[in-house]
Amino acid sequence: MFTELPGIIVNHKVTSAFNKGTFVNFAGDAPPNNVKGLGVVNADSSSTETAPVVIAGIALITTGGSFAIGDPLISDMLGRAVAQGAVDSKHIMGFALDQSTATNQTIRILLR
Repeated sequence: MFTELPGIIVNHKVTSAFNKGTFVNFAGDAPPNNVKGLGVVNADSSSTETAPVVIAGIALITTGGSFAIGDPLISDMLGRAVAQGAVDSKHIMGFALDQSTATNQTIRILLR
């Protein structure tokens, strides 16, 4: 079992439902697919709630594919962590502290 060590958690208004361990964008309305996001939602949150969002430190994130320890991570369309790939570095949300071998695993991410 992995543990998280959030450095900073902020309350952030969301306009759609988010699961714990998914990325959220600055507007609070979608995962930050192909854009820099705010952080990782730290509790299941329904629309129009104020969600706790980890913006610094180590957070637990749901994976969207396979990657290695240390890989730079970005968000997919569902707010899951995926390897950076060909997207430029301004979209990196953090770095994998654990290996992912499949989708929907929970790993630790060091937020950037």
